[in-house]
Formats: sequence, C-alpha cells, structure tokens
Amino acid sequence: MKLSAELLNQLEQLLSAEQVCATSLLETVQQENSALRANDVELIHTISSEKKLGMRQMWECMQQRDKWLSQHNLETGSAGTIGLIQENKNSRSAQLWEQLSQTAIKLHEQNEVNGGIVALSQRHNKQALDILCGRTSNAGSTYGSKGQQYKEHSGQSLAKV
Repeated sequence: MKLSAELLNQLEQLLSAEQVCATSLLETVQQENSALRANDVELIHTISSEKKLGMRQMWECMQQRDKWLSQHNLETGSAGTIGLIQENKNSRSAQLWEQLSQTAIKLHEQNEVNGGIVALSQRHNKQALDILCGRTSNAGSTYGSKGQQYKEHSGQSLAKV
C-alpha cells in the first residue's frame, strides 16, 4: 500500500518515537553492563528499575504502531511494518525502520552479554557457597578407576554465616 504524505508522516512519527525509546533502552542496558562488571549492587538495582520502565515504554510504542497499522487495515507487528516499508522504500520511514532494526539488534546483543555476566556471577556464587558448605561441585559426575561413580560426601561446612 502506497501511503499518502500525511500517512507517511504519521508512520515516521511513530517510528521516530520508537527509535527514541529503543536508543534510551540501549543506553540503559549499556549502563547495566558497566554496573555488572563493577559488581555495583545498588547501581544494578537502580538500573534494573530504569530498564523495566524503558521496556514498558518500548512496548507502548510498539502497541501504538500496531494500533495505527490496524486502523489502516494492515497487518500488525514487524511483518505489517516491513510490508509497508517495502512499498514505500524511498521514504524517511524506511530509514527510520532500518535504524530501529539496527538498534534492536544492538539491544539484543548487549542484553545477551549482560545475561552471560549474570549467569557467570551466579555460578561463581554457587561454587563459593558449595565450598563454604563443604560440598564438592563435581560430586556424582566423576568416576573412579573401576568406573564407579563417586558419591557426594556430606562434608562439614568450613564456616558458618
């Protein structure tokens, strides 16, 4: 569907607002990365709240775009937007969609990195607790020279909290 100048302008406004939200969320996720690397618990907690707010704002922007698409009898979601962009390739909307797509990729990648840092930190914390409690982390997963599986020893804890 070729869009009139007015409808193209409306779509541009929606995509521009969505790009602002996505860029802000990306900055928050990058700040989260710095806080995770510094192990700054208070800052991580603060940024977590900001991240939830940013995600809510992104959701609202996407909902507004879907509502606009639906009002014009178009498929909602990325598929509907992509179809519309393909029919209006030389518009500013196409450029905004490309920017938004690139920001979404960066957001996904940074969020994956942050998730990896959290998972690694959790694994280290579990290992430290296992050591303090006298549990072996590889119990039940190693075998002796005759193929018998080692049993977990109920060791004494090295410290009390």
